[in-house]
Amino acid sequence: MKKLLLFIGIISTSVFSQDCVDPIVLNLECIPIRTVTGSYNSIANTLSGGINTSANIGEYTDDAGNQWDALVIDYGAPIDLSVNNQLKIKIYSPTRAIEVLSKLEDTTNANSASRGSAASQIGIWQEFIYDYSSEAANSNSLQKVVLFFDPYVGAGNNIYYFDDIEWTSPGALSTEDVSTSIQLFAFPNPVKGVLTIRSNFGIQKINVIDIFGKTILNTEVFNATTYKLDVGPLKTGIYFVNVNANNAFKNIKIIKK
Repeated sequence: MKKLLLFIGIISTSVFSQDCVDPIVLNLECIPIRTVTGSYNSIANTLSGGINTSANIGEYTDDAGNQWDALVIDYGAPIDLSVNNQLKIKIYSPTRAIEVLSKLEDTTNANSASRGSAASQIGIWQEFIYDYSSEAANSNSLQKVVLFFDPYVGAGNNIYYFDDIEWTSPGALSTEDVSTSIQLFAFPNPVKGVLTIRSNFGIQKINVIDIFGKTILNTEVFNATTYKLDVGPLKTGIYFVNVNANNAFKNIKIIKK
């Protein structure tokens, strides 16, 4: 019986002890081979469901006293973006609608490239995708993947969850991914009264969501490419304008004066 238990233990260790090799940047089912810094822990996935049923996930604690605290994965060498240049990450925010800013840096931060995200939903796993294809030809010095959780709003030591940070190629993106072809413009921003929203595709629906994930306004638009949204009655603060255009969703963060 002792021999059998020892054999099972060896199998379990081998399953979860392989190195996190490319295209994986970091997940919690393999051992990081790169230097990882930031306030995170590997925990059991008690939030399993939807697009993430992994056994383990990352738990990140946001430092309220440091707006730009981050999860940093240091390759120690240039990141190869020649083929796999789309960075993917799964995010779960339990209490707040947040943005996750991604950034590639060199060792001194003299050279860098950053990409923003849409606003997260609350209580559901989502996959954010950041396109770094334009850096593929000039990435010789970019060695770090840096992730800022909710960098624009400092509001307490909040906890967020992440998993499956990895690189993929543009051709591997699924039809469920947020379309990068949609271009949205919203002005003026900050706004006091009427917000003008323009899209290169017909807009079907506009929702305005506060930072706690509550839908404040809900408007049907019927395929207009320009729409004037009256946000005058809203309280002063930060909101996310969620636009459904071409059957895909994109968000714009606005500041209501």
